[in-house]
Amino acid sequence: NADTPQYLAKDIGYNAPQGGGFAMMVTNARHLGTSGAHSNPVGRVTEDATFIQHNGNSVRQDVEAIKQNQTALDYRTMTQLYSAHMQLQRMALGRAQ
Repeated sequence: NADTPQYLAKDIGYNAPQGGGFAMMVTNARHLGTSGAHSNPVGRVTEDATFIQHNGNSVRQDVEAIKQNQTALDYRTMTQLYSAHMQLQRMALGRAQ
């Protein structure tokens, strides 16, 4: 969308979970564990109109590259933590490899 005229960049943010857990997004009030349709959404989408180019587009490729690198770093960190946790579990069970 970097070349689409009048396109505003969008970003997804997350609200802090309330009650110690995440609420599921539902499409039907009869789904289990909900008090109503679309109760307590966790994420929000925001549009960024702070940097508008001459064609009305607000996508900044440098900012998008930074966000992509941060996401990759977060993913790598979480997978390494998960692997270390699983290794500790195997060690506790006497199955260290």
